[in-house]
Amino acid sequence: MQEALRWSLEEPPALAAPPAPAMPTPAPGARERVLLADDNADMRDYIQRVLSVDFDVLALADGQAALEAALAHPPDLVLSDVMMPRLDGVGLLRALRAAPHTRDLPILLLSARAGEEATLSGLESGADDYLVKPFSARELLTRVRSHLTLRRMRREVARERAQVEHLLEAVRVRDEFLSLASHELKTPLTAFQLQLGAIERGVSKASPHDIGARLETARRSVRRLANLVETLLDVSRLGPDRPRLSLAPVDLTALVHEVVAAHQDEARRQGVALVVQANASLGGYFDRERMEQVIQHLLSNALKFGRGRPVELSLHEEGPLVALRVVDHGIGIPEADRERVFERFERAVPAQHYGGLGLGLWLLRQVVEAHQGHILLQETPGG
Repeated sequence: MQEALRWSLEEPPALAAPPAPAMPTPAPGARERVLLADDNADMRDYIQRVLSVDFDVLALADGQAALEAALAHPPDLVLSDVMMPRLDGVGLLRALRAAPHTRDLPILLLSARAGEEATLSGLESGADDYLVKPFSARELLTRVRSHLTLRRMRREVARERAQVEHLLEAVRVRDEFLSLASHELKTPLTAFQLQLGAIERGVSKASPHDIGARLETARRSVRRLANLVETLLDVSRLGPDRPRLSLAPVDLTALVHEVVAAHQDEARRQGVALVVQANASLGGYFDRERMEQVIQHLLSNALKFGRGRPVELSLHEEGPLVALRVVDHGIGIPEADRERVFERFERAVPAQHYGGLGLGLWLLRQVVEAHQGHILLQETPGG
């Protein structure tokens, strides 16, 4: 009779059912909270004693009370009997899975129904685990701890994923800004370069007050600024992808001579002799604008770091490939840095002495590899 009374949930007709108690709100660093629903008082007491050593346990006598408590203050794990009055364990599970803030709670079902079919039925209903009564305290603790550990791991992964998505969004916004700013800067720069060229053609270098020389200095400064804007635009366009190429027949020999001719004045100012060795005509399918960018940057680097010494350019066939070599005899790059300098924002020299963003060689590698080629550094005698 005493056992039967402990299964009874009937209240005197004159009394209203008390409101379901709520899960206590966790304090920082508090123990994890388990919500237990079972209509058998002995089983509730037993499970509560076992779990209370490690967890805060709220034990309720039916599924409806458990649902109200879980929706008000979601626990870390739900442990529910299958057969209960008002709302059974499967109904509780479905209701919790339907609510957005309890959808991912680990839910373990308890049942006296043994056998493979009963276990599969419990798991197919959406439960994370299924325990058959009677079970040992050790088994119960092990399963509860395992599911709470998995929940912590999932939450950590979700946090990391959110951080990654936030960073990706920040990168996207940055690249959009760089692209917009670069486009806006290019328009006045192009007009400025055209006007400088027109003025320079109409003014002699021998004019009073060295106007011609000053115009030439201004033109070089504008060209450096234009190259910087073009680099920023490239960074915003490329992102993690290779550049898109517009392939067409290109005579690389003619292109090399054009770029060298454009740099002759700079080479003379720095006392550098430019030596070119190339086949009379050597071509293939290339993106002309991108290959011009490659040759210009390699030649500018050679002039910057090899001042006062010859710079040699050679262009010849190597089997199915075309080999372009730009050789200077300047300060060189230590062997340990030769791979690193092809990464973003990497330099082999101090920025305060030589300037630059550390993006040039990274951009060149993207262009060369997009052409199915490769780029590398080799040591030259004495530098």
